[in-house]
Amino acid sequence: MQYTKHLILALLLVTLFGCATPIKPPVTGAKLVNTELISSQEQEKLLYYSLEKEYKSRPFVVQNPFVRNSSHYRRFWTSAKWTNDRLIYQGSLSKYQHKFVVRDGAIARIDLSRKDDGRSRDAEEAYCTFCDDYGFNNYVTYFLDRATHRFQADIDSYISFKKRYDKAPIEVVNANRAIPESLISKLTRKIEKKKNRTPAVDVFTGRKSFNSFQERSLGKYQFQYKQSSDPSSPIYRVTDVSFNFVPEKFILEDENVAASIKNGLVLNIRNTSTSFVDVTEMAGYYDGRVYRDLLSYHKKEGRITIPPMSEVELMLVHLRDKQIPVESKNQSVEYGYSIAYKSADLDGVKSIYKTDKYRVSDL
Repeated sequence: MQYTKHLILALLLVTLFGCATPIKPPVTGAKLVNTELISSQEQEKLLYYSLEKEYKSRPFVVQNPFVRNSSHYRRFWTSAKWTNDRLIYQGSLSKYQHKFVVRDGAIARIDLSRKDDGRSRDAEEAYCTFCDDYGFNNYVTYFLDRATHRFQADIDSYISFKKRYDKAPIEVVNANRAIPESLISKLTRKIEKKKNRTPAVDVFTGRKSFNSFQERSLGKYQFQYKQSSDPSSPIYRVTDVSFNFVPEKFILEDENVAASIKNGLVLNIRNTSTSFVDVTEMAGYYDGRVYRDLLSYHKKEGRITIPPMSEVELMLVHLRDKQIPVESKNQSVEYGYSIAYKSADLDGVKSIYKTDKYRVSDL
């Protein structure tokens, strides 16, 4: 009678806690077809894409209300984790980890499982009698089967997609008539280069899209596009164009002072006279706006003193946004500077002022 009670108790414990020897999943899935039509790198990226989709569609979650309400529950994970190219699950006495690769035309499972004793170096030890996996490895068996079917479907779809991708011509639609067609041609070639450097598998798996090939700048131009509702469409609709009308070099001078400004950033002022010159003010002009007191950061006691026949070089930061929307092919923008200075040879303050109009064709 006593023996019978112990036997019944043991059976109940096994039933309630699920303690049973885990069964190792298959080493490989079913054979795939057409894998020879894509490179090993494409296979690797496509496999990761397929496995991740499959796991997210049906993840592994422990379903046992009794275990959830016991202290025993805290010894293991309630769900598996998908990370990079492997499935990981912490059981009661072992951590199960399965990596998946393409090998010999099939999905192969590499067992990286280990028993939680700090000494285990063999995956076999993780499948001991009381190393309960709560159904995880049984799940992996079905996961491998489902993933094989999904991967095969993705291979077939990808081969068809790649043929279209390689042949798909880039089309840039000029929705802004202020842009010359020669510029559209250059823009098209630049987008094509980006596309040709991007593997088709990156677009198929969503790592990249045709929208990511949009070229935002070309020389002094900047472009904005209407986003395509179809990320696999190689059609680019240019909606807005802006242009940097700031000349590479601008010079204003008189008999005492010669100033040159490079790209609206670097100011060089040379004193060409035989007397000391105190530069007291400087203003900039761009597209109808006036930028005052450009030298405030550099002035000492309200001036910048330049000895005879010498020069100073300073940084200007007044034009943070040089881009102007292009509205017509004949559009022009006014740009220039004014400088006020004093000299011992002069009575009062003398000024230099100069602006020029620049068109796209000038730059």
